Amino acid sequence: MLLLKTGRVLLAAMMLAGLTACATDAEQYYSLQPSASDGADQTRTQDEFDYVVSVRPVQVPAQLDRSQIVLKGRSGEVSVLNASLWASPLPDELRLAVSSVLTQRLGVPDLPLSAVPDGLRVWLVNLDVQRFDSVYNAASVIDVTWRLQGQTGTTEKAPTSVCRATMSKTVGTGLAPLIDTHRESLQVLAGLIAQQISAAQAQPNGNIAPPAQLNVPGLVFQGCAQAKA
Repeated sequence: MLLLKTGRVLLAAMMLAGLTACATDAEQYYSLQPSASDGADQTRTQDEFDYVVSVRPVQVPAQLDRSQIVLKGRSGEVSVLNASLWASPLPDELRLAVSSVLTQRLGVPDLPLSAVPDGLRVWLVNLDVQRFDSVYNAASVIDVTWRLQGQTGTTEKAPTSVCRATMSKTVGTGLAPLIDTHRESLQVLAGLIAQQISAAQAQPNGNIAPPAQLNVPGLVFQGCAQAKA
C-alpha cells in the first residue's frame, strides 16, 4: 500500500514538473532581416532620388502563411513550432528581408506605390515563393519567382521581366543556424534583383536583362522571360 501511494506521489510530481516546464517554455522570435547597415540616405528627400523601389506583398504556400516556424521532415512531414515564431508573419519577414537588401545595395528607399511622387520612376518587385523548406539539421531550400517592372506613372507600358531561382544550402545543428542560412539565401536572391535594377537603370530604354553574377554556391538560376506589362 505504501509503495502504491509513493508511486502516485512520484507520478503527480512528474506531471506537475512537466506542466511547469510547458508553462515556462518562453517563446523565441526569429527574423529574416539582415543586420543593420548603410542603406538609402535618410537625409535625402524623395525628389533627390532618380528612382525608388516598391516591394509588394509576398506570396507563400498556404501552410507557411503563419507566425509559427514550420519544419519539413525528410519524408515530407511538417511540424509547426508553436514556441518558435517569426518576428512577424512569414510573408512580412520575406518582404522586409528583400526590401532591406535592395535599399542597402541600391541606396534608394522602398515606398508603397501610393507614396511614390508623380513622375518618379519606381521598380515594382513582386515575389512568389514556391518553396521555403526548413529541414531541421539538414537543409534550407528557397524557390522563388519574381516579377520586376519599372514604370513612371500608372499608365506607362513598362518592360517587365519574370525570373526564377532556387537557393539550396546545408545547415548546421539547431534552429538558429537554419534561420541564418535562410537569411543568407535571401540576401543572394535579393542581390539578383538588385543587379537587374541597377543594370536596367543604366539602359536608355529601361530593358531588363537577367542578372549577370550567378556564380554562387547553391544557386540554381532557371532564367528570365519578358512579359507583357
